[in-house]
Parts: sequence; C-alpha cells; structure tokens
Amino acid sequence: MPRHNPITSLAEIRQANLVDLGKLVAHDAHRLQMIARWLHKADEAECNEDMSDERRAMHERHMDEHESEAIRLASDHGLLVYRQYDPRGWPLYLYRASDLGGRDIDTCYSNVAFGVCPR
Repeated sequence: MPRHNPITSLAEIRQANLVDLGKLVAHDAHRLQMIARWLHKADEAECNEDMSDERRAMHERHMDEHESEAIRLASDHGLLVYRQYDPRGWPLYLYRASDLGGRDIDTCYSNVAFGVCPR
C-alpha cells in the first residue's frame, strides 16, 4: 500500500484552489478583494480604537453586510468563506468543503484555503 505524502496532497489542494479561484469572474474577484480590504481595516479599527456604542453597532452592521456579500459571491462559484479576524493576517479565505478531509476549518485554513489579499 503506498504511503500518503502530505506535502504532495497539500500541493494538490493548493493547485485545486487556484483552479477554483481562476473560475471567478474578474468582477467578483475584484469585489472580494475590496471586501477583504474593508474587513482588514475594520479589524484593525476594532483592535486599536475605542469606539462608542453607537459607532460599534454601526461598525458591526457594516462588517456583517460585507461578510454576507463575500459569502454570496464565493457561493456563486461553489466556494466557502473562512473569516479570520486577526488584523495581522488576511481576513478572507476561500475553500471547498471537500478540501477539509474531515478537519475543522479553524485548524487548517492556512493550508487548504486560498487567502484573498486585502491590498
């Protein structure tokens, strides 16, 4: 029985993710990047700024709207969205459920998902 090579599998997963991402039409890919940029700035603000209750409520409502749009855009192309809230990283990752291999996305998003650069 051949041994399973995790490095090869990881390379295969990343290649499949690139193919899926390539299926996104330019407009959707650009919009996802704009959403990622907005969410990244929002995560930084939430981490670094002291917000009033009113501003925080508005901020959270806008974050929910942007996250919902990202989920809709990704689902139009058969992809799922992982939302990473740490402002030191990228806020959106796209992946397929089949790439998880029974694992929780929180434990493997950096290995199986394709990050959407916010820059």
